[in-house]
Order: sequence, then structure tokens, then C-alpha cells
Amino acid sequence: MKRAIVLSACLALLLAGCGNKDNSSAPSSVGDMIGGAVDNAISSVDEGLERMNVRTGLGMSIDYDSSAAATTEKAGLVQANIASCALTIDNNGTIVAVVFDTAQSKVNFDAAGAITTDLSAGVQTKKELGDSYGLKAASGIGKEWYEQIAALEKWMTGKTVDEVLGMKVYEKDADHPRVPDEEDLKSSVTISIGPQLDALKKAYDSIK
Repeated sequence: MKRAIVLSACLALLLAGCGNKDNSSAPSSVGDMIGGAVDNAISSVDEGLERMNVRTGLGMSIDYDSSAAATTEKAGLVQANIASCALTIDNNGTIVAVVFDTAQSKVNFDAAGAITTDLSAGVQTKKELGDSYGLKAASGIGKEWYEQIAALEKWMTGKTVDEVLGMKVYEKDADHPRVPDEEDLKSSVTISIGPQLDALKKAYDSIK
């Protein structure tokens, strides 16, 4: 992306200069001028990225804790909760960018073991579901899941991975065993973030 911006700016400036009516001082080869400027721009961007020395990793945390057996009164459920993390860090282990998402893949079956879920239907992640995920009313702070996870991502950015993994958490109840206990997150994040921390660690382990 940085390369594209730099190259676009160079080309725009050069083409504007070539459109000047006074061509008396124009170089013998416009192509040579553009080529030289582009080469210089690419070299500068590459040197900057090399100095930054950033690394990106991916990690996932998967559990089936929400699954349940079928009974004569209620369908059974196999549910895979898949938390994913894309992490970019610098050479000091500081988080440059972090993105989380979670998919809840559910398959129901009856007491005879027959699958009752439409397996052709797609699965949307919690971010894709947006407001329709339905957490806002029950959150206690009036914020949907994607809003809370955005606040968590923002809070993590600029901290080291070790600092984030060592953050204070507490058990709210059996369904919320690792809720942030950091003062500057209490008004923005009430979800349990254990899966996110686990996925973050796996992403970090893949690149450190």
C-alpha cells in the first residue's frame, strides 16, 4: 500500500510536469525521468520497511464448549467456536496492528443422530453479523461485539505482546471466565477475551 501511494504521487507529479507547454528544458527521454524517480521511490520505501522490521503472524483458538447432546425434547448441537488473530509486531515485540474475529459454526442433530442443519448455508463471523449478533442489549454497556473487539484491538496497539498477555482479567461467571480487569477497558469491553488472548499468543509464537 505504501509503495502504491508513493508511486502514484511520483507519476502524478511527473505527468503534470510533462504537460507544461514550455518543453524547451524537457529531458530527452521522459521515460528515463519517470523510471529514475520510480526507482528512487521504491528504494526509499523498501529501506523504510526494512528499518521497521515488522513481522505478521496468524493464530487461531478453537473450542467446542458450547456443544450439547441431543435429547428427546431438544436437538443436539456441535458448535466450533473459532477465534482468529492477525498480528503485526515490530522488532521490539510491540504490536503495530492486531485484528480479531470469531466464527461460531453450529450443526444441530436429532436424537437419532440425523443432521438437521442446512449444511449449504454459509457461516458469518461475529464482525460480519454486526448489530444482528445481538449482544448490545445484554452487554451492560450498550456495545455490540464488534464495537467491544474494536476497543480491545485499539487498547492492545502500541503495547508489547507480553504486556497484553499479562493483562488483568477476572471471572465474571462460568460463561465469562476472562473479562478484562484493566481500568481503561471496563467501560468498553465486557466480553470474555480468553479465546482472543489464546489466538494472539499463537500468532505471536508463529513469528517470534
